[in-house]
Amino acid sequence: MVSKYKTPGQQQFFSYRSGTGTAASPNVVADGDHWRVAPQLYYYWGSFGLFGEYVISDQGLRLDAGASTFRRVRNTGWEVSASYVLTGEENSWNGFSPKRSFNPASGGWGAWEIAAQIGQLEVDGTAFPLLASPAASASGATSWGFGLNWYLNKNVKLNFDYEQTYFEGGTSDFLRNGEKVFMTRAQFSF
Repeated sequence: MVSKYKTPGQQQFFSYRSGTGTAASPNVVADGDHWRVAPQLYYYWGSFGLFGEYVISDQGLRLDAGASTFRRVRNTGWEVSASYVLTGEENSWNGFSPKRSFNPASGGWGAWEIAAQIGQLEVDGTAFPLLASPAASASGATSWGFGLNWYLNKNVKLNFDYEQTYFEGGTSDFLRNGEKVFMTRAQFSF
């Protein structure tokens, strides 16, 4: 099975052909080596944090459409994220605990952090039109977002995030209009 790519809001925006393997209903499967390179960079200074990565994913694929055709596809992507802890705690790769846990009776409101990110995915052009439909799949996606994180204590975190994604290619209304999504999440750690 080969990957389907989804947006931050979990909407599929790219997939390889998936059929019965006949000329009328082609099917793409992984066939051969798959390798990835994903160098990362992070930097923390006081309440500020920065993270970046660049990814190359290279995979051998087989198209079954009555007869088999083999291709290699190399997709690339990158992301940069930054955050700042508004309540003065020291930011780090391992996270942090609030100086004062949430307890309004004693004046503790936990810790607050703002964050922003931008990223992009480019699908290898050799995937189109043989391995993926240029009408149904985007050839690229650019996403940006920002968030507010509330750490009630060292075990509970609430996220409030907004993300926008724009697509290259594809003809569906979704791909032409992009995605705007507001998400919340509660995390519990024990």
